[in-house]
Amino acid sequence: MLKRIVSSMSSAFGGRFVFAVIALSIILGYASAQNVEIKTVGGVTVIHNPKTPIQRKGIPSTITLKEDLIIGKEQDNPERSFSSLSSFSVDDSGNIYVVDGKENKIKIYRGDGSFLRSFGRRGQGPGEFQGASQIVILPDGNQIVTDFLGRRLVFFSPKDEFLRQVSTSGFSIGGIHRDHRGDIYALNVISGPEKRTQELIKFNSNMKPIATLTLFDEERKPGVFKPFSLWIRFDVTHRDELVWAIASKYEINILNSEGKPVKRIIKDFDPIKITGAEKERLIREDKQGLPAGFPSPTYEFPPSLPPIKNMFLDDQDRIFVQTYEKDGRGGLFYEVFDPEGRYISRFSFPEKEEAVVVKKDNLYSMIRDYKEGVLLVKRYSLTWKF
Repeated sequence: MLKRIVSSMSSAFGGRFVFAVIALSIILGYASAQNVEIKTVGGVTVIHNPKTPIQRKGIPSTITLKEDLIIGKEQDNPERSFSSLSSFSVDDSGNIYVVDGKENKIKIYRGDGSFLRSFGRRGQGPGEFQGASQIVILPDGNQIVTDFLGRRLVFFSPKDEFLRQVSTSGFSIGGIHRDHRGDIYALNVISGPEKRTQELIKFNSNMKPIATLTLFDEERKPGVFKPFSLWIRFDVTHRDELVWAIASKYEINILNSEGKPVKRIIKDFDPIKITGAEKERLIREDKQGLPAGFPSPTYEFPPSLPPIKNMFLDDQDRIFVQTYEKDGRGGLFYEVFDPEGRYISRFSFPEKEEAVVVKKDNLYSMIRDYKEGVLLVKRYSLTWKF
């Protein structure tokens, strides 16, 4: 049910509403007179940012985006379209690896959008998937595919040759990242009748647990649905530091490669109250997705929207945070922090699109509007300006 809510929110303005060009010098006012407060607390460096971005001398702070690629529009061509769009990744050459979960296939496209090749199929044998959900491209070109339903990680060579597979049995893996030493960071989700627990666990390359780095319990009640569940978001830097945040707080935590907390990034923000109209819209859209005869739940809303919707790192270890704040034109605001943790930029991006990757001055996103039948991967050139 959560998936339906998130999907309906990301497509609230319809699949036909196209942002052909986004020229986004939409910084709403910079804190030139304000400073970032930096102090050390218990051996942890705490960076406290103001509500508005900080201008730093000689550092560009305005982001401009221009759409330059769309994959998935040719629905009559199975090589150029998707039956489902689970996730995607981008390698160092700009090739795009798309996970089509329904076909249990990885479709690979060149940087110009042309189809390159595909691999994978439904099955339980070597190199086959029961429910492919994520692909991670490693620095050496090897690939890891998460087979969620098959409860395993499947490893492939740069030529898509099957190398090995590792069982994830005993865990419910909701996403992975890997560091340069081969260790794997994964979110394990344990759902019970009274609570849901998220554990952020560090595993070795054979998925043997090394340490539980953080966990979060969320209360559950029978017959009650929370449209804004609080998920742990995480990523790994080029220095093998773990960056994680929980959606309920605007607080980003950084652990070093040994799992020790070394930095905490905090940002001031104004809470956004959930309007009655927004509640009615979300309830209406959720009920439309319920099976016939399925009892309607009780909906429980927080007093305000969570400060963080999503978070990821770019190839320079800048932190991109997606918020729930709307720009009034069909977009949500993203806020960007430099690798040191300073809040440096802010831009809006279409709400119906999910920004996934920023790499080599390109931003990659996807649209997953199953109601309208629109499944697209898009690329924007990203320019930093002073």
